[in-house]
Amino acid sequence: MATATEVTDVNLAHWAPGTRFYSTDDGRHFVVCVDETEAPPGSKLRIIKQPTVILYTDENAVATDLEVDFTFDPGTGHEDAVLAAGFDIN
Repeated sequence: MATATEVTDVNLAHWAPGTRFYSTDDGRHFVVCVDETEAPPGSKLRIIKQPTVILYTDENAVATDLEVDFTFDPGTGHEDAVLAAGFDIN
């Protein structure tokens, strides 16, 4: 099983808030997109969260396609998604 490490020195400005970038010890790269939207305190807004997704990318966090490689229930956290996709976490 490959081990994934979060990479923090890559610009993720072109991704939605809640996106983290990972690199694996076998040379793969991917982003985990988690919908972290919350209704303002005291608001009566109903927020419908999007699923958590993983997309494979290149080493610069640029997707080579927009095909979702893994999909998880809304609210699944970054680390839980990485583990559920079959990676260990460093």
